[in-house]
Amino acid sequence: MTKTRLFIGILLVCALIVSMSACMQKGQKLPITEEKTVNIEEFLATKPKPKEIFEFIVANLNSLTKEGTDSLILELESAQNDLLTTISKDFFKEDVQKALSTGSTDSISELLKSAEENGFKIESAEGMYYPIIDYAKYKGWSNKASEDLKSYISIMAKQSDKPTAKDAALVITWDELARRAVEMERFVEKYPASARFNDIKEKYEYYKTFVFFGLNNTPLFSYDTKVMRNDALLGYKKFLEEGTDSNLAKSLKQFVELAEKNNLKLTKEVEDFRESFR
Repeated sequence: MTKTRLFIGILLVCALIVSMSACMQKGQKLPITEEKTVNIEEFLATKPKPKEIFEFIVANLNSLTKEGTDSLILELESAQNDLLTTISKDFFKEDVQKALSTGSTDSISELLKSAEENGFKIESAEGMYYPIIDYAKYKGWSNKASEDLKSYISIMAKQSDKPTAKDAALVITWDELARRAVEMERFVEKYPASARFNDIKEKYEYYKTFVFFGLNNTPLFSYDTKVMRNDALLGYKKFLEEGTDSNLAKSLKQFVELAEKNNLKLTKEVEDFRESFR
């Protein structure tokens, strides 16, 4: 009986070896039960530069949890804001501004490369060139983040892709201005516990003012005639036709109707209504 059991055991071991060998010959991988773990805290403790955080995210993308992705996004943005102070000084140097204005950038190629690798893009306003965070770079992996940070990146990417204002003037359409304001309103209402709540809340307050007052160089009502801009009226009507359900949209609808009632003039009644949004 003992010999029989020993014989059966040998057969089972041989069968297992043959099975493993066959798998390896076919190029198949044996199942791995232990998942790859990524020590994010240990990595962030090294105080990495934005470039290094980007590289870390790409290298470990498939292993990142939602919480891990959130931590990396917040640390990346913080690191970029810290670096922005330093790199902006380099861009404001006379020789760098001259190179950018003439398009002869060979002499500053290393600076431009560093800016791009660390997640910045170059913008210009009032004749000056400067770096800003390029939030479009976050989009490739923001789908792994929590819902509030997905929304945050969407808001910020719209701004970095196409700024709302330059030189104190509106450079997007009035309907797009209203859409951006409503997107911020929804964020504030939906994510009060978000790590970026205060940032968006502050931006939203500015955008409400933009919607009802315009900007210094693009006032909603003409400084001279006190009449509402026609492009603003058409833009707001286009936005309202989309049927967006939000408190800001409802207020804007009331405002437009009141302005039309007053022949689009900035009367005391119209002024009093919009003052609550200042």
